[in-house]
Amino acid sequence: MQAEVQAADRMPVCAACHDTGAGGAPRMGRVQDWAPRLKKGMPTLISSVRQGIPGTLMASETCDGCTDAEIKSLIRRLSAPVKP
Repeated sequence: MQAEVQAADRMPVCAACHDTGAGGAPRMGRVQDWAPRLKKGMPTLISSVRQGIPGTLMASETCDGCTDAEIKSLIRRLSAPVKP
């Protein structure tokens, strides 16, 4: 639960790109954007957040102190379908 609370504090930083899809970021709540990434598995996604993806995702300097559990919680929140 603590990881979820701490992850929520970092959402505005993630939302800067994930709200609009800037730089090819999968958009928040868009299942079709996240599906190919989620298929790669959570360890790969966590690694992408930490190390970045050349030309698309910057290495997350704002999440240097994040635990894997916090990053996982952020990914879950970002990739969850938007409820009407």
